[in-house]
Amino acid sequence: MSNNISVIGRLGRDGESKQAGSTALYEFTVADSQGYGDKKTTNWFKCQLWGKQAESAVTQYLVKGAQVAIFGELTLREFVNKEGAKQISAEIRVNKIELLGGKQEGQERHTATDRSQVNDPPVQQQAKPARTFDDFDSDIPF
Repeated sequence: MSNNISVIGRLGRDGESKQAGSTALYEFTVADSQGYGDKKTTNWFKCQLWGKQAESAVTQYLVKGAQVAIFGELTLREFVNKEGAKQISAEIRVNKIELLGGKQEGQERHTATDRSQVNDPPVQQQAKPARTFDDFDSDIPF
């Protein structure tokens, strides 16, 4: 049984390529914030892409500040920090990743999944025209 999770957030640092034996590994962190003002909290997720995903062209876009949607399997690990306090580390083995934007708006959208070909050219987002108040009249069923 696995714990599936989806997270939308921003990368806290540039990703890093590694080797785990003969398998490619790409690690990065994603921050997800909730709340406002003094009530704002941030959850950090350590994310890992394995195999072909770790070697894909999408990794070049995984830089600090990039906004992403992550879908994968969650693992929680408890550890003791340097001060002796217990903490929990949230790790995600990524099954699918979507680039939603970055420091510059209007970037192309890229996706990598286990089931897709990672060398496909990126899909460009199509801007939808803004709806006006008059457009909603036809949506009302009465």
